[in-house]
Amino acid sequence: TSFADDYKLLFIIADGMVTGSGETRSTPEILLSMIELDENWSSAPIPMPYLAVAEGAARENMAKVYVGWYSAGEHSVPTIVVVKCGTPVEARDSAKPGNRGKRDSQLILMNWLSGIVSNKELCPLEYDLCQKVQYLLGVTPDKLEFVLAVDADTAVDPDSLPRMVASMVLDPAVIGLCGETRIANKRESWVTAIQVFEYYLSQNLSKAFESVFGNVTCLPGCFCMWRIYARREDGAAIPILCHPDIVSTYARTRVNTLHKKNLFMLGEDRFLTTLLLSTFPRRKLIYVPRAFCET
Repeated sequence: TSFADDYKLLFIIADGMVTGSGETRSTPEILLSMIELDENWSSAPIPMPYLAVAEGAARENMAKVYVGWYSAGEHSVPTIVVVKCGTPVEARDSAKPGNRGKRDSQLILMNWLSGIVSNKELCPLEYDLCQKVQYLLGVTPDKLEFVLAVDADTAVDPDSLPRMVASMVLDPAVIGLCGETRIANKRESWVTAIQVFEYYLSQNLSKAFESVFGNVTCLPGCFCMWRIYARREDGAAIPILCHPDIVSTYARTRVNTLHKKNLFMLGEDRFLTTLLLSTFPRRKLIYVPRAFCET
């Protein structure tokens, strides 16, 4: 993007040691081949434990944190790659060690940010992240202000990130926003062609209307931005995305009904948006049409 590289951190989470269909390398191996690993850190980091969003023995998980730089053209962006690798027993017996799902990946970041902003005790994985992020950025992680969530199959317009950040900076009441998601392969078949109408209506009509009132009811996880914390007049930090109530509710592990499965496994983006709206009813969630991506 056209946003300055020195003010960005690429934070990538690989959900387990999984090899895709037709691939000879696992997803983490492909990711690591795309970045230049920093020579000052081991290329084989020690797996760090953390509590995953799961029940029973699966609640214990481990992850490795890689440090490096992603380069494209004249750009070189500091990059953290978190690879969920599972416990030693799981790595030996499971076909997909470390795999815990999207919500668990989100909560690795949210729990880490919550510990930083709220000054809570960190788990070994979170402490490892603190050390490596501070090394990459030259500042402590509490200086991070916004999180842009992007799916792996999403291409963001180069000017979208500056526009989203500007919307956050210009209105401190905004705690979350999203841009327009467009169909990249709309001419591939009649199915992808008709998707254009659904996407256009849901965003440029529904989300645009909701945005007038500052209450967009669903910020899609494929392309949205969250405010990590807000500042009070006395300078104290108010956790937003990493608010303890939001994190604890979103991290619910017992998903034993069809309603909860729909809520936590299919509609987690809408659920997280609803949590933010209910926790901060006087703040805003908006739609920024000038920011767009293709998927």
